[in-house]
Amino acid sequence: MDDEQIRYKDEAREFAVALRELLANRGISDHNKEVVQRFLRDAALGKTTVGTRRRVIGPARRKSYIAHLMPLCLYLQKDIDQVVLAHIEGFVEALQADQIRSRQRRLISKG
Repeated sequence: MDDEQIRYKDEAREFAVALRELLANRGISDHNKEVVQRFLRDAALGKTTVGTRRRVIGPARRKSYIAHLMPLCLYLQKDIDQVVLAHIEGFVEALQADQIRSRQRRLISKG
């Protein structure tokens, strides 16, 4: 087995762990878990559009999506498919004001 195959299997395993963490998180509603899970499944099947073409999204990128969507779902505390621009702006402002922390209690904002 070459390095690329090993790396892909590791990424797939890490994605599976992240997905289990998302599904086990009690702070995220069942509806939001379902919406995120459906989005991740569509991404894996190539149903998402990147630019002007459809593209299959690999496990590393899908794991990244989970890492970015979890804090958003936890912060908003509402159905993610009902979110409007004002909610996102509030989230961004909270990030910039260092009001959102990761599960390890570290600040999420990068600068």
